[in-house]
This record gives sequence, structure tokens and C-alpha cells, in this order.
Amino acid sequence: ISRFNEARHRWEDLKVTGLTAAPTTGLVPRPDGSLWVGLATGAFQIDLRRRQATGYGKESGLANPWVNSILQDSQDQVWVGTPNGLYRSRSSNPIRFEREELPLERGPDFVGAILEDRKGRIWAASWNGVLRLEGGRWSRITTGDGLLHSSVSHLAEGVDGSLWIGYAQPVGVSQL
Repeated sequence: ISRFNEARHRWEDLKVTGLTAAPTTGLVPRPDGSLWVGLATGAFQIDLRRRQATGYGKESGLANPWVNSILQDSQDQVWVGTPNGLYRSRSSNPIRFEREELPLERGPDFVGAILEDRKGRIWAASWNGVLRLEGGRWSRITTGDGLLHSSVSHLAEGVDGSLWIGYAQPVGVSQL
């Protein structure tokens, strides 16, 4: 991890114990100053003050430790999107992840992006459409519902609360 030191006008390398060298796939700053980092080797919770990382991978319930996306929601649950599905933290000491059972799943979904909207709904972009958790129930939005393609790669909430959907294929962008 590197941080820009404004007083010295330069980047400084922060030595963090327990953090592996791997591609970074997601970042989530926490209110306490710590950081969740998604890597190709798992999810890591980093205490920047102590410069220490705690890693979460197979031993923590992630069947495939490659993290595509990571989110900490307003209820302090950590969500991890992987090539083998969507995982949610179910306990806090120690943190354990469990794979979400998603509707119309023919096998674990490749989950590329996760978002919590202003209404507290969880959205996940997958190679099989968009998933939404609302009121404790999952639903899936597919090409049969109007998506331009099944492979969804990006999600963003608009200023009006609508959901913007980006695709892994060059078919355009949709607004829901």
C-alpha cells in the first residue's frame, strides 16, 4: 500500500504485515479508518494505524479466493463477489463468509460488481443478469426483463436513485 504524503509531496510505501502481493480488485474505506481490500488472493481487512492486514480466503468460507468486488453495507455486513458466486459475512468474530443462494442459478454466478443503493437494497452484477436483494428476498433481472445482454459488469446509482447497468459486451448502457 502506498499513500501520498502531502507534507513531503511524495508517495510513501506503507509496510503492511499480512498483505500479499496480488492484483487489487476492490477497495472499501471504513469509517474507523481501516480499509477492506479485494485481491486475487482473498479479502483483506487492513488496519492502517497498526499496519496489519487480516486475510480471508478459503479458510473463511470463500470457495474461490479471487475477489472481483467487495462492499461493506450499511448493516456492517461484508459482501464479496467472486467467480464462484456472491458471499456475505455471517459472523464477526471471526469473520466467516457464506455463499448466497441466488434465484435461477445453474451453478455459482460470476459476480463482478456489488452495490448498495440509498434504499438499502443490495445489487449484484453477474454474467447471468442483475441480482437484487430487497426485503430479505433475491430476484434476478435478465434479458427477458429487458437487459441488453446477460453479462453485466458494472453498476452505478444515479442521482435520481435509478440504477445504471454496464455490460461486459459492447451493447450499451441501461437505466433501471
